[in-house]
Amino acid sequence: MRITRSKLRKWEDVVQDLVLQKSRYMIRRREKSTYLQIIDKQTKKRFSLAPIQAWENMPDVLRIHELILDIGNKPWPDQPIEKLLQVLEDPDSVIEELNYQWNDVKTFTLQHCLNSNKGIDPNVKCDLNNLVKAKPPFKWEDIRCWVYEKQLEKKSFRNRLDSLAQIRLALTNKFGSEPEWLKRDELMKLRELHRLAYKKENKFISSNSYIRGIPTKDQLEKYLESLDKKFKLEKWCIACQATYGLRNHELHHASIIKTTNIEEGLYKGHLYVPGEWRTKSFEHWVWPLFPEWIEKFNLMDDFDLMQNELRERVKINIVSAFDKNEQWIEGNPQDRGVCINNRTLGNWLTKRMKNYLPPLYGCVPDAKGLPDGETEPQRITPYDLRHHWAIRHACDPTCAGITDEQAAKAMGHSLEVHRKNYQKWVSKVEARRQYMTGISFPT
Repeated sequence: MRITRSKLRKWEDVVQDLVLQKSRYMIRRREKSTYLQIIDKQTKKRFSLAPIQAWENMPDVLRIHELILDIGNKPWPDQPIEKLLQVLEDPDSVIEELNYQWNDVKTFTLQHCLNSNKGIDPNVKCDLNNLVKAKPPFKWEDIRCWVYEKQLEKKSFRNRLDSLAQIRLALTNKFGSEPEWLKRDELMKLRELHRLAYKKENKFISSNSYIRGIPTKDQLEKYLESLDKKFKLEKWCIACQATYGLRNHELHHASIIKTTNIEEGLYKGHLYVPGEWRTKSFEHWVWPLFPEWIEKFNLMDDFDLMQNELRERVKINIVSAFDKNEQWIEGNPQDRGVCINNRTLGNWLTKRMKNYLPPLYGCVPDAKGLPDGETEPQRITPYDLRHHWAIRHACDPTCAGITDEQAAKAMGHSLEVHRKNYQKWVSKVEARRQYMTGISFPT
């Protein structure tokens, strides 16, 4: 039996009535969130009703209660909650006739990207701005035409599909069902067409056609020694990346171990890199490829000083793991916080090395770690130094006791990723040697 609205005075009354009505949707409150939430019991999805406040807000809770009963067993409309409540108060309006504004879609999608802990992809941001400006109708036929403004076989076509996928996820999470004008099945059809066109266009281009330069130890050492004193921070960053195989942004988050404690597995001069709450990788520890560089380039003595200066140059943005709209409060044992601007952090050193520092060149090394004379020297980027660390461990005789699995763990990724994305730069001579070792030929 339904409880009359006049008797719905408490939160518990509203919840009990929705249970009695066997409603598809249930309202929820969480201590860590200020906003009311909805659970779709049919799809098992949970989404926020921001900006509807969850606490000390019974008038709005009662309105949401009425809205849930009005929607019944239908999918949750892909409309902002404010508009749904307006329709509820105006019986002459029809929910399906309401339209998004592209500015709303942009806001929802950017917030979704932040909540995903991966940050905002520049391509997504660019496409959202383009959609806000173009204002195509919310119909699949028109959205499809917008995608086809780019050539089917080009990466820009795929980028637009990726952006639409983020929009679809954002709206689905917010409203509980995917938009009628942006179905996953339709996006997958276009992806398959793009894949076939791209494969045909690039039929004779190898996936390994890009040559990544890998400098030798001597080349790196001479380069670092030649840098002007005004590039002291950049010199420290490059030396650290080459020594420890770090991603650019990990320089902001890593910490150096200053005292050996064998019982706890801690060794002086090694680095600790936190996991996905701060970086792209899982939590790991990494040893120095060139231990003598720790003293030569003051990597330990200057670690705190240089890292603090780096953090001043480009500040870390850490938000609450429970609510990405709130800044993280250090010291809460239940909330480690999440860094959401690692792409920006990493771009700083890339731009410095590209636009301000003297160029550094290197070739793919051969089996002895020496430059391969068959390839032209390539200009080095900071991320190449991470590949440098992986390749030296695969080729250098001094690293012979270190397995691929150990090296992969020290770099914070899986063995599969290690072999696929890093060791493919090992030279033809080394690859042939590894492949042919152990094969017995008839005499």
